[in-house]
Amino acid sequence: ACWPSDGGRRALPGMAIYSCAVAAYMASISLAGGQTGVLWWPALAAHVVLGILLVRASFGQREP
Repeated sequence: ACWPSDGGRRALPGMAIYSCAVAAYMASISLAGGQTGVLWWPALAAHVVLGILLVRASFGQREP
């Protein structure tokens, strides 16, 4: 899904779903009291920001 043969149009939704799913999984582990480390919160924040940017980019593209 991420091969850039079409300028990334097909890759954006797949990457957005993956990043949002990872952020939701990490947040659920954090809220359930699971083990978290020093880099857990920056990784969670990075996935949230990346997910938001990818969702915005995938909805912002129009088909030619």
